[in-house]
Amino acid sequence: MDSIKEYYAQNPIIAKLVAELFGTMIIAVVYQVQGGTISVAVIYWMMLLLIGEIGHGYFNPVFLAANAILKKIPLKEAPLILVAQFLGAFTGTGIATGFNDKGVWQAYPAMKAGNYSLGQAYAAEMFATMLLVAVILTVVDKISVYHEHPIIQCTCFAFMEYTLQTSFSNLCGGIFNMAIDVASNLVADENDYPKCHDSLTIYFLAPPVGLILALLTYFIVFRPLAQIKTQEKQEYHSEAEEPFT
Repeated sequence: MDSIKEYYAQNPIIAKLVAELFGTMIIAVVYQVQGGTISVAVIYWMMLLLIGEIGHGYFNPVFLAANAILKKIPLKEAPLILVAQFLGAFTGTGIATGFNDKGVWQAYPAMKAGNYSLGQAYAAEMFATMLLVAVILTVVDKISVYHEHPIIQCTCFAFMEYTLQTSFSNLCGGIFNMAIDVASNLVADENDYPKCHDSLTIYFLAPPVGLILALLTYFIVFRPLAQIKTQEKQEYHSEAEEPFT
């Protein structure tokens, strides 16, 4: 997987486009599904923490324009990054529309489970698992600038859990923890603790698929971009520490 990092290093514009597209897409999904200001702020913070300094567009055309005017971004790259931001926004919004009452996940399968279709529940469980695992793996990775900061790592984990639960838990009924979700369905008294969902298959089938997607996201997007970010910070600090001659 180091070859992906080397590819990004040799083609920095590709790294910038991937970072801006993916970050904007994730923010758009959370905003469209949940809409809460806290959840959107948290996911925005997480994306900035992980890959926000790669493209310097900060997933927002206004910031992109400001950095282009200040010449922090080459003017020839700005239009490409702008396209990546809009592509990410439309892709994320398209994914999110599948979770509403008339979305694609509602239609398949047609069988209802609880207040939402099984399709919606499977999709929510897979997407949330993917994002949770990919982000946490990146934050705790030894190549991350946050590797030796356990407080930041724990904060990231707590914020991600909060954001994903407020955004997707109402669709799939769980907390993206297979053990607790299964136990809640089998053991908990519905009079005291409502079952997460009517179908246990959600918690046995969706998490493994989400894990596969998470590993792909981690190795193809987050990890190589995090390596570039760490390397740039190390080079910056090394230059700052050099004595004046």
